[in-house]
Amino acid sequence: MPSESASPATTGVGRWWIAVGCALVAAVPLGWLLSYGAALVAMLGLYFFALFGIILGGVMFRMAAPVRPIPTYQLRLGAGIVVVFCWCLSMAVEVHEFPTDKANQAVEQTPMLPEGQNVTEFRQHVADFVRETLRRDYGSSGFWGYARWVLASSKMHLEVETLKRPIVLKSVHYRWWWGFRAIASIGFLAFGVYAVVQPLSGTKDPAGAANPPKN
Repeated sequence: MPSESASPATTGVGRWWIAVGCALVAAVPLGWLLSYGAALVAMLGLYFFALFGIILGGVMFRMAAPVRPIPTYQLRLGAGIVVVFCWCLSMAVEVHEFPTDKANQAVEQTPMLPEGQNVTEFRQHVADFVRETLRRDYGSSGFWGYARWVLASSKMHLEVETLKRPIVLKSVHYRWWWGFRAIASIGFLAFGVYAVVQPLSGTKDPAGAANPPKN
């Protein structure tokens, strides 16, 4: 009956989206780790985007393999959602932690703190300075302000009264190198995910597909 013939496809698509949901859950810790891997020197962090993409793709493949084939457009949409979520999460953590990272750097470079400030207060002062600079000069203390600052300058000069020279707070990757890393990381992550899930568009038994059973 028509309802019976439609049931396997419906079940397959449903299980695929459950697999996507599981991958999104797995992407939370991986995206957090990628925010730190992205800061590795010489673009070494890009390797981890591909590696973690393979892990996420493996989660989806493992769960959805019993119900393949899955329509290609469903695969691309599901994989795209996972890639975008994981990448955005890693970037959100990077932007969120940036003021704190620069505050820690400033503490290390300031042997004598300004009068009346302890380490915690000085660290908070620097973090507020970073956020305010992004907000005032680049329009936002979030992603867009951070991205504009990196691409336009990549440097902040923090005046400290106990130091003769200002502390230079820099981005890990300088200007357009950061832009290249941001774009390339999406590509590496997408490659890792889709390379694993793409076979789900084929049949479970390619050899048997050439000789379909007779009715």
